[in-house]
Amino acid sequence: MGIDVTSDFNKLCDNLKMSNTLVDSVRTKYHGIVKCINEYYWDSSSEDKNCLYVGSYGRGTAIYASDIDIVVNIPDSEYQKYSKYLYGAQSKFIQSVKDVLSEKYYNTEIRGDGQVIVADFYDVRFEVVPAFQNSDRSYLYPDTNNGGSWNTMDPRKEIDEFNRVNNECNGNLKRLSMMVRAWNEFNTVGLPGYAIDISVYDFLKSYTYKSQSYFYYDFMMRDFLFDLSNKSHYNPRFMFGSNKLMTIDCLYEYKAKASYDIAKKATDASQSEDYITYITSWRKIFGSRFS
Repeated sequence: MGIDVTSDFNKLCDNLKMSNTLVDSVRTKYHGIVKCINEYYWDSSSEDKNCLYVGSYGRGTAIYASDIDIVVNIPDSEYQKYSKYLYGAQSKFIQSVKDVLSEKYYNTEIRGDGQVIVADFYDVRFEVVPAFQNSDRSYLYPDTNNGGSWNTMDPRKEIDEFNRVNNECNGNLKRLSMMVRAWNEFNTVGLPGYAIDISVYDFLKSYTYKSQSYFYYDFMMRDFLFDLSNKSHYNPRFMFGSNKLMTIDCLYEYKAKASYDIAKKATDASQSEDYITYITSWRKIFGSRFS
């Protein structure tokens, strides 16, 4: 059986996407959550105001197993109310928004988790960040960790920068990020989504074949794993667009090196037309979605 790298990786990228049924479900739940927030806080029945997709879904790098991250804008009057608390302001604020969502979704597990409110639906998990929009369209959001704090994020700048570089890379930034997510999921590496997108962004910006076609995707994935295995998780990362300092609390180096060795075996097998080694090796990276 002949090896067709272009066809195989094109098919892999299609296999990693969310199904149309799941996309429809995400959209329905998103509108429901947003309407709930708008009715309670803004006296509006809008399903699309005061909200933003962020994270992998907002950046276009989500796969079949991804959570859905969204920001919901809360009126400044709520910040004025909770910022007066000497202790636990962020926890109380998160709890108050959680209660609003729990009243609507009483059959769904809703819980606070650090900076987000998690809604575990039967088919998809939402992570909702309640936040206050600043005049420059960045957000002030609560963090209940380490005694509590109010932090700033600018997801629109991050999405714009990610899209800009993705266009420069012929769409490869988003597709490689999806492939890395699949590797991360199948091999239980534990890298958070932002770390994946930062790592792929940093790698592709200087990669010689960053704008090439699917024919180069086997080398691209192999070379990314080599690059990742040689970058310590201790090194600070800066979020594209916003330049926010990020840390990665995940010991990924060993698994990245082991997977690089497997990917190298796969690319060597491709050159020698060894189909069995080629297919079995890539399935150790991506699972059965590589076919």
